[in-house]
Amino acid sequence: MRLLAIILNIVLIGTVIYPLFSDMKSVSGKDLGMAALLISAPIASLLSFYLQRGESWLSLYFKRKALEEKKKIERMNSDKA
Repeated sequence: MRLLAIILNIVLIGTVIYPLFSDMKSVSGKDLGMAALLISAPIASLLSFYLQRGESWLSLYFKRKALEEKKKIERMNSDKA
């Protein structure tokens, strides 16, 4: 999921930059301001992916669920014995 988010952020940046700078003659200050706003969100998202330390809440949730299931199985096996 993280890789998909990174790829989509890069595609979004390219989608904004390419049309803006392909025809440089008609670029106004208003266009540059809008492009800067549209590019800042995916850049912030990419930075958060690279600067994030530790594990995400989603991975911790799945680890917890896996451990709960493992404990259930161990309890069932110990009850049978």
